[in-house]
Amino acid sequence: INTKIIKFALYACTEAGDGRVIISNGIYMSGNIILKINVNLHIEETGVLLGFPDCVVKNTVSKRLNSYLWCF
Repeated sequence: INTKIIKFALYACTEAGDGRVIISNGIYMSGNIILKINVNLHIEETGVLLGFPDCVVKNTVSKRLNSYLWCF
């Protein structure tokens, strides 16, 4: 489950005032995420983002950080 790292990247963009989080090269699962003003979530052709209900992933920690998430 990649919710925490996706939220972290989105938060970093928010704190910077704007930015874009790119998802590519893989399949990612995430619970609820909130996009703020001036922050974009871009999913490339090679990336897949699957929704996952938060009630199931509550207190779940992602086991790996994927190098294909960027904020710039």
